[in-house]
Amino acid sequence: MNQSNSNRLIVRGWRWHLPPKPWRFLFITVLVIGIFFRFVNLDRKVYWLDEVINSIHSAGYSKEDVVERVIAWKDKNITISDLHKYQYPNLETNSLDVIRVLATTEPQSPPLYYLFSRWWTQLFGSSVNVQRSLSAFISLLAFPSMYWLCWELFGSSLAAWIGVILIAISPFHLIYAQEVRMYVLWTVTILVSSASLLRATRLQRKRDWVIYAVSLTISLYTFPLSILVALAHGIYVAIAEVPNFFKRNTRSRKTSLQISKTFLNYFIASIVSIVAYAPWIVFLFQIDETKMGAWRQSILTFSDLLKYWLIQTSHIFADINPEYRTVIEKLYDPLNFYPMIFIWAIVLYSLYFLIRNSPKSIGTFILSLTLTTALALVLPDLILGGRRSTVTRYLIPCYIGIELCIVNLIYYRIAGRITTILPKKIWQYMFAVILSLGIISCSIIYTSQSWSNKFFNYQNVPIAAVINNAENALFISNFDSATKLANLISISHSIKSKVTIRLSDKLYLRKSDRNFKNIFLLNPPYEWLNSIEKKNEFEVEKIYRGKASDDTTSEFNFSLVRIL
Repeated sequence: MNQSNSNRLIVRGWRWHLPPKPWRFLFITVLVIGIFFRFVNLDRKVYWLDEVINSIHSAGYSKEDVVERVIAWKDKNITISDLHKYQYPNLETNSLDVIRVLATTEPQSPPLYYLFSRWWTQLFGSSVNVQRSLSAFISLLAFPSMYWLCWELFGSSLAAWIGVILIAISPFHLIYAQEVRMYVLWTVTILVSSASLLRATRLQRKRDWVIYAVSLTISLYTFPLSILVALAHGIYVAIAEVPNFFKRNTRSRKTSLQISKTFLNYFIASIVSIVAYAPWIVFLFQIDETKMGAWRQSILTFSDLLKYWLIQTSHIFADINPEYRTVIEKLYDPLNFYPMIFIWAIVLYSLYFLIRNSPKSIGTFILSLTLTTALALVLPDLILGGRRSTVTRYLIPCYIGIELCIVNLIYYRIAGRITTILPKKIWQYMFAVILSLGIISCSIIYTSQSWSNKFFNYQNVPIAAVINNAENALFISNFDSATKLANLISISHSIKSKVTIRLSDKLYLRKSDRNFKNIFLLNPPYEWLNSIEKKNEFEVEKIYRGKASDDTTSEFNFSLVRIL
């Protein structure tokens, strides 16, 4: 064990090696499958609320800007293209407007990904396929980044390739690789900053510390919770450097405290990154928590939180439920329950193995990365209330740490570096099961029109299907809030361009509407419908009523009616 660790320390550089021959065909095949899943059916899934809002911001507008502009269309018949006007870059705005809008209205979302999205759309077009392809291409950078991180951590191309294929067929990473959101870029920056830190601490070269400082700054300008990643790095360096904090004088035989050179370099690099990020920190202090959404303030019991943690953590490796379900339904659905038990057994054993058998440097780094983010979100939920720890995207550093735990376990078991009661063949079979669950999960996600991360708008699919099958249709909706307008835009991405749309804050029908063969209303008040039926002016057919879920509010509980 110690010899293995010392061999890792003398490695001076890294190159992208092909997988070892016994594993070459399997690993390359799985990698190709992972790449395939990232680029197929990009436009099939619901273009949901958060993607709509991200597109609005990338275009240089705030949600409030769009509502004010759309008011001019009130009670007028418009087209789908009119509704999408403020989703794409135009001559009214520029890149500075993107920064201004985010700084003043959404400071929790730094501008880096939004600028990339704007420039990408300007270069290649504004279709859903094009917009989502940016994240798909960025996700490819996670493969060499994970390879580099595992190489620095384990000093083995086999371990590095295990890490690459785990992230390639992870359903969790696939979902964010097909969304117009910043989390796939954040994943890459976490991997790169972590790998560059390990390299800098190993080689102690100035240029490596510069690379770390730059990568950490980029990570901060991608997502603010990167500060937890920097904290995890600091904990790792501090623990690793404890022996070097004390200097013993051979003459006086006294021990004095001194600053380790490695820790000092880390501290300087971190300070440089924070100073570079300081202009955005000013805006972060202006966040109004009361406007962050009701779901953020909702309080869950420990039992409910535990259910979320069990399901969502298992989804790193297996997510095979074919449609959106509530957490309770997922927990007791055999499609999720048995894979969840298997995954959790492997995860818990991998943590035990990491603590008991792995080199201290490896264990310290992985546990620091995993626990820092987890505890920073879990403890406030338990003490103050809330559901921060149920938001999977906030836990990406923790999930990367869990993946590294699995890499550590599989590498040492199948490489035969540590003797075990179970033969190597059994561990190879378990590895095959993990890969199979990932591939099956990605296959189901690939064919689906929605998924659990899009629960606010999973009802767009049946609503759009009804409207698209109707001839000469008029679609009427209110827009009394920015969220409802964004939801309407989300639905419009699934509706055919021939449909006419009318926005109204007070729903009513005109005589001229009789020219339309089919009239649909989204979320009409029941009092208004009852009034129409009593007056016998129109017949009302209730087409669709969305079901409530543990993750939604009435604002996302859509209903659709047809006026006859």
